[in-house]
Amino acid sequence: MQARDVRTIVNDTKPLPNIWWFDVGKNDKTEHSAAFPEQLANDHIISWSNEGDLVYDPFMGSGTTAKMAIINKRNWIGSEISSEYCEIIQRRITTAGENYGKAV
Repeated sequence: MQARDVRTIVNDTKPLPNIWWFDVGKNDKTEHSAAFPEQLANDHIISWSNEGDLVYDPFMGSGTTAKMAIINKRNWIGSEISSEYCEIIQRRITTAGENYGKAV
């Protein structure tokens, strides 16, 4: 595991500005009434972590963070109390794992 300090480069691409714009609201991909955009999770994951790092989502909802962690080659762990949403999460991470080559 890589040690973190002020010299650790998280992302060597050009940084985004401080204000990010995203479309929000219910969508057909998640079956969740308050899902946040995949691009929002993606941008934070690649901005604040490196490949192989662990991403934690304490309120998984429909599993957007886990899906984007898989796509970006991060490990993930999450918590969700709704069995209905856990079923949605399982479908999404299984599909992401199949499509991006990581077993889940």
